[in-house]
Amino acid sequence: MPTLTASRRAVLAIAVGLVLPLALGACSDDRSVCSLRFIEGDLVADDGRVVLVHPNLVEENHLVPLDWPDGWTVRPTDDGQLEVVDDSGTVLARTGEGIKLEGVADPHGSGPWIRDGELVVCPIGMRRT
Repeated sequence: MPTLTASRRAVLAIAVGLVLPLALGACSDDRSVCSLRFIEGDLVADDGRVVLVHPNLVEENHLVPLDWPDGWTVRPTDDGQLEVVDDSGTVLARTGEGIKLEGVADPHGSGPWIRDGELVVCPIGMRRT
C-alpha cells in the first residue's frame, strides 16, 4: 500500500486548504455559506407558496416551506402550478416536479438552516430532477 511522502502530504493539505474555502464561499448568502449536502424532494404548491415534500426534515405533513434568495420570485403558471424565477427571469423550479437543492448552512450548528420554520435555499447548486 503506497504511503504519502511529506511533500505529497503538504501539497494535499494546501490543495484542500485552498479548494474547500472556495467551495464553501462560492455560495455566499450575505454572511452565510451553503451546506455541502443536497436535499432532494418534490415541490408542491401550498397556499400560494412553493414547499418541499421531504420525509426527513420535518414531522408535520413532511412539508418544508422554502425561503428563496433575495430577488427570486414565485409566480403562477397557466396550468395552475407555481414556478420559481431568479432575478434574471430564468425559471429555476416548478411545482409538480422533483428538485435537488442545497440549503444555506446553519450558522449555529450543522446541516441546513431552518429559519422561522423555512429552509433557507442556497442560490446555486439547484437542479430539477
